[in-house]
Amino acid sequence: MSKLLSYLVAVGVLALLLAGYYVTSSFWMSSEARARVVDAQTGQPVPDAIVLATWEVKGLEGYSFGPLVMFELTTDVQGAFLLPAWGPRLYTGSGEIRGSEPVVRVFKRGYLPAVLNNKSPPTRFIKPSIDRQVIQLQPSSVPLAEYARQLEPFRMSILFLYNAGHCEWQRAPRTTAAMHRLKSELQGTDAASAFRSVDEILGPPECGSAREFLKEYLR
Repeated sequence: MSKLLSYLVAVGVLALLLAGYYVTSSFWMSSEARARVVDAQTGQPVPDAIVLATWEVKGLEGYSFGPLVMFELTTDVQGAFLLPAWGPRLYTGSGEIRGSEPVVRVFKRGYLPAVLNNKSPPTRFIKPSIDRQVIQLQPSSVPLAEYARQLEPFRMSILFLYNAGHCEWQRAPRTTAAMHRLKSELQGTDAASAFRSVDEILGPPECGSAREFLKEYLR
């Protein structure tokens, strides 16, 4: 066998090994999680807070392939919410769900939002670490433009909703509408450019009109 042929065979074997490592079929599942959201100063429940939880698939260097599972819901009058159990869910492709998933975001106007990463070792059976926890939201009464700057970590954590190749915003209508309203109120300020209105959401034709889809949430 010539040196060139030996080299090509070695490269081919390496490529197959890498393909098997990075492109696989895997499954994950998650237990349910119950938690409560309260005012950090008074300890009183915070009802109608938006809770957005995602179990995201990530590859090398943290590259995101988007959420495998996503739930958006609101807290009840006692500030409580339930993330349902799910799975097993099959995923074919590169990447994995890491121990920092799910990421749970909690937003209520007039409070600093919470962005909470999971704290558990990576495993096929995920146990959200927020289960049975009390999440405290700190009230904020600063001017609107300053409040918008305080939302920066939260805003950065939801940029995946506006990915032009997908319709993820459809799965988080309350969050998308809340950011639209905030941008409308910020018009004429420098802070407005950081937020996305429903008319600025781009996507493939099958996503349809964001304004039409979200009309019930924009009232």
